[in-house]
Amino acid sequence: IFAWSGALRKRGELDGLPDLSDFALRLERACQALERGDSIEATAQICGYNSSHTFRRAFKKRKGMLPSDYRDSFEGKGRPLI
Repeated sequence: IFAWSGALRKRGELDGLPDLSDFALRLERACQALERGDSIEATAQICGYNSSHTFRRAFKKRKGMLPSDYRDSFEGKGRPLI
């Protein structure tokens, strides 16, 4: 059973482990909120994070920039300046 747990974990099939598609949906929701100009704290809560610090780390790891920098790259036009 232990030999299979690593393979199942990579495929996201063990209960209680985050599904990568779920994370992708959370990240997409975060991007939409930030593009609207929502605060980092509100965006973290909307996306299911208990801590804005944890949200900032996860966002930066996946997007390569802080959520505040991502938000600031928009001028309310719905498209990035970068």
